[in-house]
Amino acid sequence: MQELVLALFALAMVATASKIPRTDQDEPLWWQNTIVYQIYPRSYQDSNDDGTGDLNGIQSRLQHIADLGVGSIWISPVYESPMADFGYDFSNFTNIDPIFGTIDDFKQMSDRAKELGIRLIMDIVPNHTSEKHAWFTKSVAREDPYTDYYIWKDPLGFDEDGNPIPPNNWLSVFRFSAWEWVEERQQFYYHAFTVQQPDLNYRNPLVVEEMKNVLRFWIEGQGVDGFRMDAVPFLFEDPEFLDEPQRPGATDPDAHDYLEHIYTFNLPEVYDMIGQFRSVLDEYEEVDGLPRVMMVEALSQDLSVQDLMKYYDVSDFPFNFNFVVQLEAPMEAAEVKKQVDDWLDNTPEGKTPNWVWDNHDNWRMGSKFGEELIDGMQMISLLLPGIAVTYNGGEIGMLNTDISYEDTVDPQGCNCGPEHYDDSNCSRDPERTPMQWSAEANAGFSGPQVEPWLPVNPNYVTLNVEAQKAADISESHLKVYQSLVALRQRDQVKLGGVVNVALGDVFAFNRQLNDEAPLIVAVNTSGDIVKVNLKELDPTESTYQVILRSTRSENLDTIPGSAIHDLADVTLGVYEGIVLEPIPSAT
Repeated sequence: MQELVLALFALAMVATASKIPRTDQDEPLWWQNTIVYQIYPRSYQDSNDDGTGDLNGIQSRLQHIADLGVGSIWISPVYESPMADFGYDFSNFTNIDPIFGTIDDFKQMSDRAKELGIRLIMDIVPNHTSEKHAWFTKSVAREDPYTDYYIWKDPLGFDEDGNPIPPNNWLSVFRFSAWEWVEERQQFYYHAFTVQQPDLNYRNPLVVEEMKNVLRFWIEGQGVDGFRMDAVPFLFEDPEFLDEPQRPGATDPDAHDYLEHIYTFNLPEVYDMIGQFRSVLDEYEEVDGLPRVMMVEALSQDLSVQDLMKYYDVSDFPFNFNFVVQLEAPMEAAEVKKQVDDWLDNTPEGKTPNWVWDNHDNWRMGSKFGEELIDGMQMISLLLPGIAVTYNGGEIGMLNTDISYEDTVDPQGCNCGPEHYDDSNCSRDPERTPMQWSAEANAGFSGPQVEPWLPVNPNYVTLNVEAQKAADISESHLKVYQSLVALRQRDQVKLGGVVNVALGDVFAFNRQLNDEAPLIVAVNTSGDIVKVNLKELDPTESTYQVILRSTRSENLDTIPGSAIHDLADVTLGVYEGIVLEPIPSAT
């Protein structure tokens, strides 16, 4: 029998409650209260049975997204690419790779999304191109105006065997030297990522204008509502090209984190450049009055919260990776509160917070923290103030898939080798496997005779969209997710402030507007049954009822519709999350 743990309020409350009141009650801009649903196109839906997801596949599943109540989709790269890094190496910023379809397919998908009320956000990687891009080919040949479109540098000299010596000790994110020799040009080029991804030179104003024109192309002709700017801290390098110092305690000289990246990461010029990109969106907003969004990705443990918050000054918001990077398993309520406070307390006044549990580069949240906590984690990210980001499959609680080294295709995983490819910071294949739509062969992602680009998780037979659509809410992550999305439409959630507390193993918060009784959320992060005092979260002393709880709960006290007469004595089951609303007073 599981131990009954008393979460005593007086002893267990951690830190001071955080409050983020709204300064007005105007309707937020569409993106300030949206759910950003990330689609990894390769893995979403294969429409032509070639084993790879595509644009027509996405279009065929837009109704699913509309049924979720999601307001926007962020589509990972579908640009023309030789696929050295699965589409993050663009050979043409203004065309679609044939593996995903055509530009006409994109426009049809965009138009259909608008019909369904879904905004469209595109992934852009401004830092680099593919080595196959026409700009790079012409730069290698010193063909103007492309000669200095990239970071070129002479060798330090030549070793005794006649091999060129790299200009400095800079390392690639994917290990080994960040410099690659080009015999034709007799110079090295810099690549922060793979050898096939040469970095663009943003000290060249022609490159800046090229990228602005890329943004204009997608806004004007394709109806894009915003952009997610990838890997922005890498946009600039120190012009002196000095060696970077070794990181204290680092032992692997080939690993990126062997060095402290003081000359290649998040230089001051980056902020101005992002501001220039954001100004392109402003051009269109001034003409048509339609709000557009620019969100930036700056994932790194090397970035201070103060430096990260500066991106609010030049974009609409930087992604909040506190739950991804800072929060360790097993989850602890005090640590959840710490990460929530870290973001809320530092978010500039008038700016919008956002919450991310996972994505295509990081373990799925259920695999990292445990599938029992999936619903509780959704309650946290979907009901805290601001923007929630959902990685496709998160709505049904998809988990990582075990991938053998022989089946590994991620270049980052391959570079780690057979001994380390399945370390949590190596291969990204486990979180990128195909979307699980049904119990049919290949989970309904591809036809039955097709071998998908990555293996489908064997659990698809029971864990899939169709099964969860048919199940009762008590057994369906999908229906819990949809219920949470519906709650986001309440003024309390759209406009209300928040107070959050950690009470022993329970992370809890409220959403309150003016003097009304608040909505209350409580999540037990432990494998024990706990009693918790939630009165801190209700200044109105109202009577509450349970309106939503985690799937598979066996707690008789939290059956939806049950009254909670005393917030000082609330029982939560193992890993259980609940949402409470006040019962209207009889008149």
